[in-house]
Amino acid sequence: MQQHWLTWSLLLAIGFPLLMIVLGEITFQLERRKNPLTNLLKILRNLILPCTALFILLFQVLQLPQEGILVRASETLLWIALIYFGLTLINQILFEEAQQDTWRSQVPKLLLDLGRTFLVIVGTGIVLANVWDANVGRLLAALGVGSLILGLALQDSLSNIFSGITLLLEQPIKIGDWIELANVRGQVREITWRSVHLYTFQKHLVIVPNSELAKGSFSNYSGVEPLHGVEVEIKFSRDDPPNKVIEVLKKIALETKGVLQEPPPKVFLTSLDDWFLMYKTVLFVKDYVQGIESKHEFQLRMWYASQRYDLTMPYPIAIEYKSPPPTAKYSEQKALEVLRQAPGWESVAPEFLPSIFAQSTVESYSKKEVIVKEGTPLRGLYIILEGEVALSFQDLSGEPKNIAHLFAGEIFGEKASLLSDQTSEITITALADTQVLIVSIEALHATMLRFPALAHKLGETMEIRRRQVGVF
Repeated sequence: MQQHWLTWSLLLAIGFPLLMIVLGEITFQLERRKNPLTNLLKILRNLILPCTALFILLFQVLQLPQEGILVRASETLLWIALIYFGLTLINQILFEEAQQDTWRSQVPKLLLDLGRTFLVIVGTGIVLANVWDANVGRLLAALGVGSLILGLALQDSLSNIFSGITLLLEQPIKIGDWIELANVRGQVREITWRSVHLYTFQKHLVIVPNSELAKGSFSNYSGVEPLHGVEVEIKFSRDDPPNKVIEVLKKIALETKGVLQEPPPKVFLTSLDDWFLMYKTVLFVKDYVQGIESKHEFQLRMWYASQRYDLTMPYPIAIEYKSPPPTAKYSEQKALEVLRQAPGWESVAPEFLPSIFAQSTVESYSKKEVIVKEGTPLRGLYIILEGEVALSFQDLSGEPKNIAHLFAGEIFGEKASLLSDQTSEITITALADTQVLIVSIEALHATMLRFPALAHKLGETMEIRRRQVGVF
């Protein structure tokens, strides 16, 4: 008996400090490498090992009776540490290290909480039965009566819990979905026992009880598939030909960032009114968030497009224009001032410029809108009246390469000065709200014949641009 006591004493005195030192060093090395096993070793070193040492000290070294309070308490602590270690191990192996888009990464938090709770209850039953010799059957009966009383007192809370379980089983929503209910729209960030946490565009956290979701109706914009359709309604004048309006709407929709080419946008004429026609455009995007951004971008671009294509977005009042808008004369004067200072145009006689303007068009573009796309035909020589543009092209790998930024008074599309039809070698994109004057090809060729210095300057500009493209 004395030898038995001595063996355990030596084991505890030598083995416990040695294991603490070894585990501490291993934990330190793993923590430096950010290894996921670090937390498990910390639990083993800081909880299980000390609890085991305490139990051995009381039961084997001091030889206290196993039915004693101190021994049972130490054994209970050891069981708690082991249960905690087991739960952490399962969570670490199955869920924390799960790769994205696998079933393990998509398990709801509520289900994990239910699983942990079940394992804790089972572990508690084992501890009570084996350590404290408790009659688990009687204890369950007593808990049943208490649960009935407690359930009556906590009806609302229990309703939310069971509603959460229903949501978990049916899975009408999941983490990351965008939903709307009762004038609240947000992204699901967490599903708990009691509620669903929504994060709105206004950076607000909205807590929705599970019972409201289970009893009421809501819209899930993420749905079965992420593909999302966005409806945009825009009014145009009855004087604008419907086929022209539909063509422009489809063209601008396809050019809008985020709008998918397949399925293509759809445009419908939905109503005929006394003073307008209503058109509904359906944009298809990859997800709900992209839909909000694309809707804004599409409406913004349509305003500029209506100016370029001579379409009217009417107001709900009758206005009769007996003369051109008062800004027209100012726009011509401003355009002529910029034209006189454009490269090469200083050689053109001032009295000749108004006739050139008469054969030109002024167009407006919004920020990030493509003015000229690489490989498309040039409509003339472009002179920037206001704004800023970027010149870029696609390299052999298909990546866009920026070569220059141009500002008011500078030109692009100089290849239009050649006799044959020309296509653009570069893409020109507006970096801000931009107005350009497009001198028609016919007017440009006539002007170069009369003023050769202009043709010479355009040739120099063309050569510079070719070299810039060639560098890349």
